[in-house]
Amino acid sequence: METQDYYYKGCAINARNPENEADDYEKAFILDLQKNPKLVEQTTVRTFEGKPYFVVLRKGEMLEAACMHCHSTPANAPADLVRQYGGERSFNRSVGDVGSAVSIRVPLSKEYAETKRISPLISGVLLFALALLYAFQFFINRRLLFGPLNHIRDKVEHISTTNTISAK
Repeated sequence: METQDYYYKGCAINARNPENEADDYEKAFILDLQKNPKLVEQTTVRTFEGKPYFVVLRKGEMLEAACMHCHSTPANAPADLVRQYGGERSFNRSVGDVGSAVSIRVPLSKEYAETKRISPLISGVLLFALALLYAFQFFINRRLLFGPLNHIRDKVEHISTTNTISAK
C-alpha cells in the first residue's frame, strides 16, 4: 500500500501474493529474525528511485499450529487456496517460523530539504546568541573584575610614587 510516497507492506519470503514478496533487504531481515529471536526491529535509510527513505522493519507474525493448515503442505491446504495461488509458494513451513515482517518506508526528501533550509537560520541565531554572550561577558568582566583591579593598581601606583613618609 502506498499513500503519498509512504509505504507499508506485510512482506514474506516465498509469499503467495507477489505483492507481498520481500525484497533482498527484507528477506535478509526475515532470515535474521529466524536466527535471532530477540531481534524485533531494524531501521535504516535506503534510497529508492534516487530518493531517501527512512525504513523500519518489524517482526511480523510467527507461525502457530493453526497456521499449519494452510502452510504445511499443499495436500493439507484448502483446495480453493491451492487453486488460486498454486501449490508451490508459502508451503513447507514449521511452527515457530517467522511468517512475515512489516516494512514501512517514510520519505525523507521533504525533511532533508527543510533541514537544508532551516540549518543556516539556526546557525545564524546561534552565532548571534554567542556574540551577545561574548559581549555580555566582556562588559561584565570589565565592570566587575578589571575595573576594580585597575582602580586598585592605580591606587597602589599612586601610593608608591608619592612620598608620604616624612623623615623625623
